Amino acid sequence: MTRTQKILAGLLALQILLTAVVFWPRQTAAGTGGPLVANLDVSTVVRLSISDDNGNRVELAKQAGAWVMANAGDFPADGNRIEPVLQKIADAQATRVVANTAVAHTQLQVADNDFLRRVTLETENGTTATFYMGSAPGPNATHVRRAGENAVYLVSNLTVWELTTAASSWVDTTYIQLDRGALMAATLENSNGRFVFRKLGDEAWTLEGLAEGESLNQANLNLILNRFATLRLVRPLGRVPAPEYDMDAPRATLTLVSGANESSSVQIGAVLADGTVAIKWSGSDYYVAVSSFITEEAINYGRDDFVTAPPAEESLPEEETAPATEEGG
Repeated sequence: MTRTQKILAGLLALQILLTAVVFWPRQTAAGTGGPLVANLDVSTVVRLSISDDNGNRVELAKQAGAWVMANAGDFPADGNRIEPVLQKIADAQATRVVANTAVAHTQLQVADNDFLRRVTLETENGTTATFYMGSAPGPNATHVRRAGENAVYLVSNLTVWELTTAASSWVDTTYIQLDRGALMAATLENSNGRFVFRKLGDEAWTLEGLAEGESLNQANLNLILNRFATLRLVRPLGRVPAPEYDMDAPRATLTLVSGANESSSVQIGAVLADGTVAIKWSGSDYYVAVSSFITEEAINYGRDDFVTAPPAEESLPEEETAPATEEGG
């Protein structure tokens, strides 16, 4: 073996030794095994808080037996999505210690200030339990550390994707649900003007103020009506409009009227920091954020987008005439 090979072999051995020191499973008094959350009765949980490494957070709370999103004006949440996750937490076992050093906490992403998820449970008697979820060495295993302990466990059957901070995973995302076929009139107001549409019968619509020979561009109207008759939210924003929603001067307002002469309107506000758009439907108490592509046409379309001009008349070629000849030439 050459001198260079001996040096490389020594460095490799040192690296293996350092790895063993950092990750060597040493059980400590503060890191006992057993259930991840001791004595957890899912029926007694009244709050579930989840934060991620990007500063996102969902706060789910049980009020009078029903789940709500507490950090979004108590927007109704779906208990059928929440309670199975709580049961998985209750079933999770922390029995295999894989590390217990501060260096390992950071490397496995379960440190107090460097984690993929921080999860806090609160029960009806006021007790709380917090744990950190980090990297996943396999498709069905996650590194987990209880708050206040050094031991890092490898926990099966519980992943960070199940403890998501995406609000849409915990609520019914349907925000507007109208009978598209029952719509009989619509009015769109934006920076390009005010456009009033009326249904003529079957699927045909017209636009008020069409000149002779003009017709409605039905496809562009249908695009807007279809998007707003059934609209899904990205996340609820709460009951109170924040200044950044810009609802005092909405960029567009769409009013929809059904056959029963029932009217509802949608106000489209500002683009938010995450690229979504704030809107408010008169049929809900809540402001919500929606994908920006849904609102583009309602904000930007003008008369030229709704009107199909009559075809230009083809001019007939002028008759050729023979040049005049002078008499007696």
